[in-house]
Amino acid sequence: MIEALDQASYGTASQVADQQHGELEKTKICGHLKLAGTVKRSAHADTAADRYRKAISR
Repeated sequence: MIEALDQASYGTASQVADQQHGELEKTKICGHLKLAGTVKRSAHADTAADRYRKAISR
């Protein structure tokens, strides 16, 4: 689903997820990507990066 599994950075993975799924579908990374190897998406996820994007887009 996300090809950034080798990147442990939450911010980088979050950005990649936003690019792949779009702004409407909120993406939440659960757990350490290298250890978990899974990405769970949640419609209600509101991360700090999402709040920052909303704030600067106004």
